[in-house]
Amino acid sequence: MLYLHRQAGPGSSNGEIRITQRELSQMVGASREGTNRELRNWEQRKWLKLKRAGLVVLAPEALTRLVATES
Repeated sequence: MLYLHRQAGPGSSNGEIRITQRELSQMVGASREGTNRELRNWEQRKWLKLKRAGLVVLAPEALTRLVATES
């Protein structure tokens, strides 16, 4: 997701990524249901906001920290 956020570039300064949960789950090799659960968890933490056919990254630094601790 951070890759997609960075690829959106300066034209998408609001952090919006146009992707469905199905597409995202296929990219990461997880079920759509599992992906939805994790996205809802991140939404509760105010790291992102889910939208129809996409999401808005609110806290890219928090997601960067998450990736760093997982590696």
